[in-house]
Amino acid sequence: MITQVNDPRMTPEQIWKAQSKILKLIYTPEYPSSVCDTESAIVQTQKWVQNVLFWWENLNKIQSWNGGTIALVDSDIPQCLEMCRAWATVETGESIQAIQKLIHFFQESKKQHSTLYVTTRNCIPRTSSSGTEIKWWQTIYTIFNRLKDFQFFWFAPWYIMPGWTVEALDIRVHQRNMDTWKTSFQNWSPLYVVSSEVWAILHEMLDEYIADKVKIHVLEKIWGAINDLTCGTFTTDYSELWMRNSLFFIPGDGNNSLEEMDNDPTPIKTLRVNLNDQATLWTQAKAELLWYRFTGIIPTDGKCFWFWTKIDWNFPIAKPCYLYENNKRLPQYQRKLYESLYWK
Repeated sequence: MITQVNDPRMTPEQIWKAQSKILKLIYTPEYPSSVCDTESAIVQTQKWVQNVLFWWENLNKIQSWNGGTIALVDSDIPQCLEMCRAWATVETGESIQAIQKLIHFFQESKKQHSTLYVTTRNCIPRTSSSGTEIKWWQTIYTIFNRLKDFQFFWFAPWYIMPGWTVEALDIRVHQRNMDTWKTSFQNWSPLYVVSSEVWAILHEMLDEYIADKVKIHVLEKIWGAINDLTCGTFTTDYSELWMRNSLFFIPGDGNNSLEEMDNDPTPIKTLRVNLNDQATLWTQAKAELLWYRFTGIIPTDGKCFWFWTKIDWNFPIAKPCYLYENNKRLPQYQRKLYESLYWK
């Protein structure tokens, strides 16, 4: 059986308890998610910020912390929902139905969300330094890999996962209306990127049809026009995620410079910038000098958000499963992006 979204037969407290018990089988307490924050997770469910599904034989077994769970959560990225917080104690075909049900919920939702994204685990099973097996959910990875309306937009290497490794999770993005979304690129504001190298990867990533519709300006070509711009100040993002292992920050009205944010001892730091904002060009340039690497984008209806990540090299990065394969169809930029995570 698959429950309803935020099933009314369960209180928000019961939903959180069942969800957290299942997720903590795979997520450590350090995992940067409000699932570990009782009050926050319950409030999210009450306000429909978090929309949770469960599946297993019956409701009693689910409330006994067996079965599977997955959720849609409002993202602070404008117009976006994130499908996340997924794990199961069982491998059944109902996981596919649950994903399809949440996609349908997204499509039918009256909220003004144009974009749904997911960061899927993609690493093969491996052994941790302590000798325990680190599993992955191949079923979920396979589902999103084969859903043609979920497009690959690089990596999300900003979580320390079981075994104290960093996984270069896939970013996969789904639009409410793919045809309208592609057409809307013709009306996009220009994108501003720091170098020809970034431009080339972005152009290939967006594919020829879309990229030819978007104006992409490169810093080195318009240097004289932006000599009055500065990096500005920064503020933390995803405040509930600012825990011991992962820090997100964005250009804004904060009190910290980029250098000050970079000096924070958090092992993984991710900078999110809006590529439609010309003022972020200096931010991108400074981020490169500080050894941040571009890792992924989330394009929404009319805007493009870009992630730059810096990883503490004491944490090994687990390879995605497809990089072990002799996959001739794997785009070259995909390999290059992964290899760039190792630059020092």
